[in-house]
Amino acid sequence: DSDAPDARRQAVADYLQVRLFGPLGMTSMVPEFDASGTMIGGSLMHASARDWAKFGEFLRLKGRAPSGEQLVPQRWVEAMVTPSPASPHYGFQTWLNRPIPGAEPGQHPLFPTRAPTSLFSLIGHMGQYVLVSPEQRVTLVRLGHSDSAQRPPMLQQAADVLDLYPVR
Repeated sequence: DSDAPDARRQAVADYLQVRLFGPLGMTSMVPEFDASGTMIGGSLMHASARDWAKFGEFLRLKGRAPSGEQLVPQRWVEAMVTPSPASPHYGFQTWLNRPIPGAEPGQHPLFPTRAPTSLFSLIGHMGQYVLVSPEQRVTLVRLGHSDSAQRPPMLQQAADVLDLYPVR
């Protein structure tokens, strides 16, 4: 109801806590809402690096909690990391480690020549990354503030870390 934005905010926050954050052991995750009480899903989700890592692992495990409980359908997570027809490097709010046709070096938000194409990422404001590599069985979180000129070298450092994990 548009007359009760606070109630809407609380209902969504409670739902997320009970159905997702709680079962994943995520204690710091805080969603933001607009003035009408609608969750801003594409951005403005705040959490510690540890909780972002738990979320990345949840996605790597295709919607399963550490307990083994399936919290969201596996097919949904698979759809999230399926290339869109218009942009083969993008899924459902996930960046995919696939080449961008015609892109210049340094224009890709990830590193398709350095890691498996199954790698995907949640990319946040000013250089925040949750990098998930299912084939390497690793999730890497980077929180911080980087302007656009700093991101290519930062990404190369992330790729250097991922190089330490073999593809399985």
